[in-house]
Amino acid sequence: MVGSIADYMYSVSGNIIYAHCYMEAETELMLSDGPVRLKQMTAYPYEGDVTIITETEGRYTIAARIPGWCRKYDILVNGCKAEFRLEKGYACVERDWKAGDSLQLKYSMETRLAEANPKVIDACGRAAVMYGPCVLCAEGMDHADRPLKDIRIDRGVQFEKRMEALEGISVPVFYGKAFVRRPFDGLYTEHPAEEEEIPLRLIPYFAWANRGITEMTTWFLVH
Repeated sequence: MVGSIADYMYSVSGNIIYAHCYMEAETELMLSDGPVRLKQMTAYPYEGDVTIITETEGRYTIAARIPGWCRKYDILVNGCKAEFRLEKGYACVERDWKAGDSLQLKYSMETRLAEANPKVIDACGRAAVMYGPCVLCAEGMDHADRPLKDIRIDRGVQFEKRMEALEGISVPVFYGKAFVRRPFDGLYTEHPAEEEEIPLRLIPYFAWANRGITEMTTWFLVH
């Protein structure tokens, strides 16, 4: 599937080009009126900016997919806000394109919490942290091997994003604050356990288990 993802990047219907996936690529597509060459530049999914450069003149439509997670976005042509129609989750820009014109997609990328349905027993009362299309996770080695299932985050938690090298690959790493209970004697207590604040370090889920054997979680208790 990963090796064939480029096959799902675009599709064509008449003189409409549907852009489904975003990645660095150059392609040639056959429309009703002839071939069209496009070049795409982006750091997606780490950044929300996508630029599609047309290399073929003509009148046709580029329909760019608006990701389901995206709440705010701008569509520009050559740096100016573009007129478009929204159809079934795609922003459709129809115009007389010239070689070198650029369609710029600016998708707002923010961290957000996705809370589990109470019917999901193992994740009941917990939430995952997401950034754009990426699910984030915590690894035990970054948290002094504390029990990750005991980590609690505030609903309004804020994160700082930094690009860092992970096994030689640059990935976004997110830093925020969280809370854990202080250990106490015995298996149970009738008194509220004291909490302490700890730094929380999250990495994209796909990048876990690259630094050795360690605990991992994507679900956090929510204050």
